[in-house]
Amino acid sequence: MRFIDVAIAALIGTSAISGLAVWSPHSPDASSQKLALQSELRDRLVAFIQERGVQWLVRSTPAEACSALAGASNSTFSVSATLGTFSCGPEPPPGRVTATISFRLAPFEVTLVAWSGAGA
Repeated sequence: MRFIDVAIAALIGTSAISGLAVWSPHSPDASSQKLALQSELRDRLVAFIQERGVQWLVRSTPAEACSALAGASNSTFSVSATLGTFSCGPEPPPGRVTATISFRLAPFEVTLVAWSGAGA
């Protein structure tokens, strides 16, 4: 009988803790903030590409393209790129929210990764 009482108490305790974790108002807020930051970062990448035009990637050497991307980076926004087999820019710090855009151009595959310079 005592075993059943302990098992029921453990079940109730586990259910209560699980319920608190699931219904915690902080979890959805953090997830929403992450999605909003990813959207903002993606928008900044797209704006940069639209401002320059995709053709500048085709006409530029990888070093020139990386130089332009480095110029777009600042204290609140950082970009790294992979242009075919050529990579440039720093890697995002661990735990940072990132946004990635990949597309194929005639000579190579392009992958741009952006992250916020501010802690996330």
